[in-house]
Amino acid sequence: GTPCTSRLADMYHLLSLVRPGLLGASKGDFRHSFFSSASGGHVCRYPSQLERVLHAFAMLRRTKAQVAAELPPRNELVVRVGVRRRHADALHGQLAERQQPPDAAQAPPDAAADPVSLAGVRTSAHRAGLLKAIALHESGSWLRVRLEALRAAADEAARRGDSPPRKLLLFAHHIRVMDQLEVTAGEALGDAEACVRLDGTSDGPAKNALIDRFRSERRALVALVSTTACGAGVNGFQTVADQAFFCELPQDQGWKGQAEARLHRSGQSEPVTVVYLLAEWEREAAAQPSAALLRECERFDERQWATLRKTEETIASVVSGQVQRQAHPAGAGGGDSAADAGDADDAASATAFFAVSRHTRRVHAYSSRTSARPTGESFSAVDLLSLLDCAKAYAAAPARARLAARFFEAWAELPAQAWPRLHGVPSARSGLRRLAKEAEAAAVSLDGRREASTLRCAPSRAPSALEQARAPRGALWIRAAVEEGLISGRSAQLEHHWQPALFPDGGEGAQLLCVNCFAPLLMAERAKRLSRADGDEGEGEGEGGHSA
Repeated sequence: GTPCTSRLADMYHLLSLVRPGLLGASKGDFRHSFFSSASGGHVCRYPSQLERVLHAFAMLRRTKAQVAAELPPRNELVVRVGVRRRHADALHGQLAERQQPPDAAQAPPDAAADPVSLAGVRTSAHRAGLLKAIALHESGSWLRVRLEALRAAADEAARRGDSPPRKLLLFAHHIRVMDQLEVTAGEALGDAEACVRLDGTSDGPAKNALIDRFRSERRALVALVSTTACGAGVNGFQTVADQAFFCELPQDQGWKGQAEARLHRSGQSEPVTVVYLLAEWEREAAAQPSAALLRECERFDERQWATLRKTEETIASVVSGQVQRQAHPAGAGGGDSAADAGDADDAASATAFFAVSRHTRRVHAYSSRTSARPTGESFSAVDLLSLLDCAKAYAAAPARARLAARFFEAWAELPAQAWPRLHGVPSARSGLRRLAKEAEAAAVSLDGRREASTLRCAPSRAPSALEQARAPRGALWIRAAVEEGLISGRSAQLEHHWQPALFPDGGEGAQLLCVNCFAPLLMAERAKRLSRADGDEGEGEGEGGHSA
């Protein structure tokens, strides 16, 4: 199994029982040795070393893909729920009757100006859940369309005398959010009894009775499940359902994995689809406090989703990383199909180009090395690691997914300090190490010392192949003269350097570009403003580009 579900530091107590002193005399020693203090002890500084210690002395790991190869695949989707001003106004209207005068000793300082806080909805997670629930209640919303399709399929099956269609689960956390979703499900299904609700108010026997009813009754098509109350230790959903919709994002990776496992477990016969609903503010004119509420909910969902994915990837890289794949490679024990797939992938990898996202760590596909935009295909790092863990899953995966998995495997073998320089740069698997060396050489300053930042000002040497590939279409690297510059915080005299520039069709009026992001450098506007400024340093920036 997995020795930790939410954070890597949580594995200390379990492993201290198996091998006392292996990770340190105390949990504090373990965090001090392996984790960064600047991150509060959450970011592991030495993931590869920790992985080797665990697999060598304390852990023999088998993943679900290895011990339960008969399980169907699990597909994870992200759906953006558009939230608008009318949804925020509706939320304010629903909570207006529940507002209570805030207690001076307990209410936050801005409670008087926040009508949502006056109604007891004070966390961003609660607000985002309510806002999405209101948006999903509208006719024609993403959720209602699927619930109505499920009801139509159930009616058709009943008319023909066939077995009922596969059912679905709705996961939420807060009571008010579940109340709104229960109303939505009842209206869309045309029967209030068609939605079975399981939350913290049900004890053990009552919970089992509700699960039995959901499994046995034909008209019970949807189960509204509390992520914390019934998202772990519950069995039986997998025999009748194969879809799960998360209307509220789980609190951490542990709850996320447990909730997904209610469907993707032994007894499941159909592919499982897990959908996460994220709030997306559809920009429009909105006055306070509606605009602030919409912005807060959108930002919370984005941050929470990024945190969940990053934590999942970090844990998988340590407990199911390179050591695990070397002990159980994708091509081992998989028969001729796995070997043939590996040989075909080796031949096709030279013309398959991918890049790793700086923010989400997803692997995006590109049509060529010089493409400015991805093709639209992307793969989760966790899903690619799962393919590499199991030969059967690897052989059955689509060709592009296998190529992306091999690319990410080569990416993970690069030095960690090379990753920031290659984020977003398309490359084939065979060219990763060469690009890493070019990026390493480009990060050295003029006097031979390594700069603290990977960003450079005024490169003295000709542009590398990496820089030429990143430049926009039509841009040329030219020599430009400067009098003085700053390198690593120190003044330096620079006679010439290479600068990207865009030339119009006529060949006159070249536009210099920023070396790092290729934004236009508004040099003329900068010079005019400096000539008129009376020592005001804040007036030197032009709109839509860099100042210098």
